[in-house]
Amino acid sequence: MAAASWKAVLINDLKSWTGVVERAAYGRYVDNGTLDGYRLAIRVPRDISPEVFKLAISHASAGAATNRNAVSVVRNIETNFYFLHYADPQARAYEPTNPDTGKHRKHGSIREILWHAPALGLIHPRFVFSTGDEMDNSYGVSAGRYNEYIEAMCRHGVPVLATRGNNDNVISTADWRSTIGVETYSIRMGSFYIWQKDVIEDAFKAWFTNDYASSFTNPAVRYRLLGQHFCLGAMQAPFCFLPPPGQYPDLMLVGHGHTNKTIQSSPYHIIESGPAFDKGWVGFFEFLHDGSDWTCTTMASHPSSTWFQVMNTGAVAMVNSSFAAPNDGSCFTNAAAIVNGLPFTFRDGRLRFLMKYSAAGYGVDNGEKLAEYDYNGRSNMAVVVKVNIARSATTRVSIRPLRRPATAR
Repeated sequence: MAAASWKAVLINDLKSWTGVVERAAYGRYVDNGTLDGYRLAIRVPRDISPEVFKLAISHASAGAATNRNAVSVVRNIETNFYFLHYADPQARAYEPTNPDTGKHRKHGSIREILWHAPALGLIHPRFVFSTGDEMDNSYGVSAGRYNEYIEAMCRHGVPVLATRGNNDNVISTADWRSTIGVETYSIRMGSFYIWQKDVIEDAFKAWFTNDYASSFTNPAVRYRLLGQHFCLGAMQAPFCFLPPPGQYPDLMLVGHGHTNKTIQSSPYHIIESGPAFDKGWVGFFEFLHDGSDWTCTTMASHPSSTWFQVMNTGAVAMVNSSFAAPNDGSCFTNAAAIVNGLPFTFRDGRLRFLMKYSAAGYGVDNGEKLAEYDYNGRSNMAVVVKVNIARSATTRVSIRPLRRPATAR
């Protein structure tokens, strides 16, 4: 099928952008080379906003499909960033039994994941790294239940890279793939290489071993991050991956133990984070790029000061925002206050202002305007702003039209 016969549309909650399918190849491309399917190369529009999008692919004879949280637009991948290790959300019910913690008995709830979403959206990690036990095996018994989990995680507004833990063992592998995706995989983000390894089965053992080993012959790969549910004790055999001598990752992240711990620091770091079901424990990993190599600036601080809980009590987050006027597209001016109750600076924070349409566009104070686009038939305009969220402080950002509209005189 010719590339021109395909259509690709990127969709957020306000607008859609049409991409150009430049190449379409058919072969053994699906699920790590085990199934036949199409590989498409898509060029996105230059003016697309740096957000997370659904991806809708269609063809007149091949049909159509849409995937949630499928594309994250980053304008320069070789730049400083941070991510959050989000281990063991382990939802045991939709609603919590303890409204102060979000827990359902000893584990998590879907509602708690929804409470985490606004704070994680403000912090705006490049991705959330989830190493399994997404659901408790007493609740995650069907694809429908995992769709509840996906809908909650999509509210974060950032990419989520997840794999299976031992408690994700009730639904079938086919149902896992139909809801979340392939369970063992790798993703190349420029010179930063990421693997996630399934703990339930070894369906892709040969592929995984070869893919990982081949990265050591590629001089363009400058950092290797490896995730899996756990790596020691009873969970080690048979499906955990222990790197061979001379092929060590720069960092391995695991969960399972429901604690924050540096398991080992030599010959490579293995760090455990969690549990996310306890007010959103996360590990904070910040990376600087010097033009050739990556440095994890927070590594030396583990384990003492690079974990934090997203939530305070109930739905009250440690990082939250409020607006001076309704943020619903009804105003020409607005201001936001981001309250950060954590001793961490989030240099890549995000706000999205929803404003009345202004032909001249908008200016922002105390933030960097990354994108603005009209929606709702050019009645409104969305303005995406990068914010340096100061540690243990309130950061204020304001927005105004660059030319005063006639209706505002």
